[in-house]
Amino acid sequence: MKKNVLIALTAIAILSLPSGLAWAADFSADITNFAMISNPDGEESARALLSFTLPDDYIGKSVKSAKLYLPISITITDSSLANLAVWPVATAWTPENVSWTDPWNQPGGDVADSSYVLFATDDGSSRVIEIDISTIAAAWAQEWYPNYGLLVTLIQEDRHVLEVEQNQDWPDGVLARVEIVYEE
Repeated sequence: MKKNVLIALTAIAILSLPSGLAWAADFSADITNFAMISNPDGEESARALLSFTLPDDYIGKSVKSAKLYLPISITITDSSLANLAVWPVATAWTPENVSWTDPWNQPGGDVADSSYVLFATDDGSSRVIEIDISTIAAAWAQEWYPNYGLLVTLIQEDRHVLEVEQNQDWPDGVLARVEIVYEE
C-alpha cells in the first residue's frame, strides 16, 4: 500500500511541474581566429583581436554567464595596476586582412562603444586570466550588434605592454577560449 501511495505522489509531482522549464545550454569555443595589431607610430601597446562563431540557436536566448579565458603576459612598467578593456568589435575582419588602420573607420579597431568589460591586475606573470564577458554575450544574443569578435586592449597603453601567449596546456593554434551558458 505504501509503495502505491509513493508512486502516486511521485506521478502527481511530475505532472504538476511547469511545462515551460528552461534548460541551460553550454557553448564553448577554442579561438583560433586571432590577430595582434600595433600602432606603426609606436604610441600604443599592441591590441588583441579574437573571433569565433556563435551557435545557430543562440540568438534571442538569455545569457546566464560568459567567460573569456586568455593566456597573457603583461609587462608592468610602474607600480600602477594594468587595466584591460574587452570590447565587442563593430567591423568584420579576418586575421589575413587586419592592421592598425584596415578595415577600420577608427585606427586601432572599431568597437561597439556601448559595451565593454574591465579586468585589472598587478601581476604581470604569464598566466591564463578569466574575464567575465556576460554583458557582451547578452548583447550578441539580443542582436544589439553583430558578433565580429572581441578587441582586448590595455588602458594606459603607454605604461604597460600586453602580449597574448600560447597556453602550453591547450592544442596548437588555440589562443583563447570562450564559454557561454545560456537558457534554451
